[in-house]
Amino acid sequence: MLPIGYRPSEETKRKMSEAALRREYSPEMKEQRRKVWLGRKHTPETREKMRKAAFGRKFSLETREKLRLAGIGREVSPETRAKIGVAQVGPKGNNWKGGRRILNPGYIKVLSHGHPLSDTCRCVFEHRLVVEAKIGRFLRPSEFVHHINGEYGDNRPENLICFASQRAHVRFERNFSVSPRDIIFDGRLL
Repeated sequence: MLPIGYRPSEETKRKMSEAALRREYSPEMKEQRRKVWLGRKHTPETREKMRKAAFGRKFSLETREKLRLAGIGREVSPETRAKIGVAQVGPKGNNWKGGRRILNPGYIKVLSHGHPLSDTCRCVFEHRLVVEAKIGRFLRPSEFVHHINGEYGDNRPENLICFASQRAHVRFERNFSVSPRDIIFDGRLL
């Protein structure tokens, strides 16, 4: 036992750590040590220290093989796998936030299953969906939607103009004339 207030040197700390790793516990002692922490939680400071200590840790090949083997034997049928996948999608998922995301500059993305231009998360920009509903067809990737008042979260139809190309969109933003055939939808006319 170390005296109170004693601060061991780095060498002593290393030796104590190595000795603790070599120590073998009986099953009764292991159970007793487990019960001491049963129901207790680490403080946030301790959790942060543990997270930093584990950051960047590389497992040995032997440990990786043990981890791989731990998952083997849990065979799940394709039907069950499909049921699990469906059970955790959308409102049933534990991370569901309503199917809408607000991105950094203010654009809003909406969950839209089956949309031809949805991203890997099956989301589409809300302003594109609003224009598509007004014109009655999907927009092409080359067609651009412009927010008249500059607020990207304001997706009212009156605030949107859809251009046939990036070139027409840039001309409009720089106050040049734009051919009427380059404007697919004009919310100012509503």
